[in-house]
Amino acid sequence: DSLVSLFFEDEAFTDAERRLLRGANQGKSLCLVTGSGGSGKTMLVRHLLESLEEEAYEAVLLIPMPGISDGRWILDRFARQLGVEEPAKEPSTLLGQLYEQLAMVREDGRRAVLILDEAQVVADKGLLRELRGLLNLEYEDRRLLTVVLAGQPNRAAEMAGSVALAERVEIRVEIPSLDPESSVRY
Repeated sequence: DSLVSLFFEDEAFTDAERRLLRGANQGKSLCLVTGSGGSGKTMLVRHLLESLEEEAYEAVLLIPMPGISDGRWILDRFARQLGVEEPAKEPSTLLGQLYEQLAMVREDGRRAVLILDEAQVVADKGLLRELRGLLNLEYEDRRLLTVVLAGQPNRAAEMAGSVALAERVEIRVEIPSLDPESSVRY
């Protein structure tokens, strides 16, 4: 079974997915999804990934691992997913490689989306600097990338609330806990 078939069609989730899809379609810069542990953030972003059709989107989902992943890990994995065979070690060169790949996606008539689940894992590990670099990439006065950060409310909101990223958050989605009626339906 695909994750789409397992997706719980709660009104809050449906609204959240609709807003994220609209953000990706409109080329919004940064989308923030927060919710407590077990609220369904991972299911939502995986469902979002499956909903982004290959003909229209180049979408990548990354899930950082505690103790292993940092901002550099994110850029390296993202570059590889976009087709960069040998991601550069030097950050500015790597950003150049990413720019070239993202520009090709744009020229292809598609939109690039990076979905980062469990974003709080890398909040303190160079992610802010790397995200600023990615979000600054433009081609013909249009943003090249939509980033969706999903994480626990305190850490993800703190990260996106940093001075460097606060102005970039264009869509905020909070996944509420299920109410008793929704819990019964689930």
